[in-house]
Amino acid sequence: FLIKGEEKNKLSFQIYASIFLVLSILIRPNLFPFGIAFIVFLFLYFVKYKKMKILKAVSFSLIFILGISLIAIRNYLVCRSFTFMPTLGVSDAFHQMNEISLTHLLKKTLFCFGYLPALNKEYHLRPHWIIMWLGYFIYMFFRIKSKNKIQFWELIIQLFIIFYYGLSFIFVQIDSYGFRAFLPANFIILAFSIIGIEKLMMNKP
Repeated sequence: FLIKGEEKNKLSFQIYASIFLVLSILIRPNLFPFGIAFIVFLFLYFVKYKKMKILKAVSFSLIFILGISLIAIRNYLVCRSFTFMPTLGVSDAFHQMNEISLTHLLKKTLFCFGYLPALNKEYHLRPHWIIMWLGYFIYMFFRIKSKNKIQFWELIIQLFIIFYYGLSFIFVQIDSYGFRAFLPANFIILAFSIIGIEKLMMNKP
């Protein structure tokens, strides 16, 4: 919606994009940091390229701020505390600061790439995850090698990937939630992976 709004010069599309982002955060509050980073990125992009009118950027931001405030209101009604956390004291997300170590982060990384036994011996190796990530890195290799200017939509998606996985590595107790923690982002990685493998096959002599 955001990209189409710029292409067609329609403010309503920016409003739809903001509402969609708010709904995504309401459903999965761990996307909240990405939402904040996206707003900052949006204004930095506007300042540098001025391809988006300031009215649209401000409208997008205001709707986003009003929308995510519903999280704090909901949590106040439930636990009498204004907080953007989905629950107070019962969620394992963002409550493992004592577990942050190089070894634990490495195990999480292996888990993310498909070696699930790194965190939970009851899970099995997922070779298709490993292939998927290889395809993604192949895509990134060709993307960097091409030296073409990266488009706005791809910048947003790469920002999402960095924040989603980065925050999961550092804060979220993945082993209690299992592989489901990565499924929303895995579909995006898969799309880039398919493109990367296709590019690799096309570049074969």
